[in-house]
Amino acid sequence: MVKDLIMSEKSYLRDLHMITKVFREQIQRLELASHTELDSIFSNINDITELTITLIGSLEDTLEMSEDGQVTAIGSCFEELAEAEEFEVYEKYARDVLNSHSR
Repeated sequence: MVKDLIMSEKSYLRDLHMITKVFREQIQRLELASHTELDSIFSNINDITELTITLIGSLEDTLEMSEDGQVTAIGSCFEELAEAEEFEVYEKYARDVLNSHSR
């Protein structure tokens, strides 16, 4: 299950990179939108990408430290990020996406 979660997060990370590289950076490079418009469209996608990288690293580290045949406890990975309020990036993203300016 942990390996499936890691694979799912890596797929999500690839999607985030694609959105950033193919769309955000191209729009910015071609100067098709102002900085404010880019922020309205893509919000804090870079922060979400960094959080996803951190989560994947934490999950992989926990998986490596677990012994074969043992149940891998990954709750601490999420707990540490939650205590540091790292998941707040999704709160900002949700507010931005639901804002009328992003439409």
